[in-house]
Amino acid sequence: MTEVKPIQSKEQQEYYCGICGIEYNADALAYAASEDGAFLGMTQFAIRGKAGIIYNIALRPGIDDTESLFIMGRAAMNFIDLCGISDIYFEDDDKKLGGRLGFRHNSEGRLYVNSVGLFTAPCKSCEKSDG
Repeated sequence: MTEVKPIQSKEQQEYYCGICGIEYNADALAYAASEDGAFLGMTQFAIRGKAGIIYNIALRPGIDDTESLFIMGRAAMNFIDLCGISDIYFEDDDKKLGGRLGFRHNSEGRLYVNSVGLFTAPCKSCEKSDG
């Protein structure tokens, strides 16, 4: 079973970024995914003003697990939503994953989702976009 938990130290976050081949963002929050204690991948995200931003979601080399990518993305989105922020942007290069997570291009061309109701009434939130 995949578990997603906050990365507790910046040193650990930087180390995991190195494993996953992504740029370390010292200003970002981060979650790590694991299965049976084995590190699978991570995501970095932040709250900036009245918006949440998912910077990246990555797996360690040799892992092919789209479900874990999705779970990490939704975990970050849920945290942002629980902080009272409903406007979330997706900046990772994997636009297909962004689409699976519910992000759509807004009028500015950015991948965006409004999370109001996403975790309480997910079908209704799919009807929203354009932030």
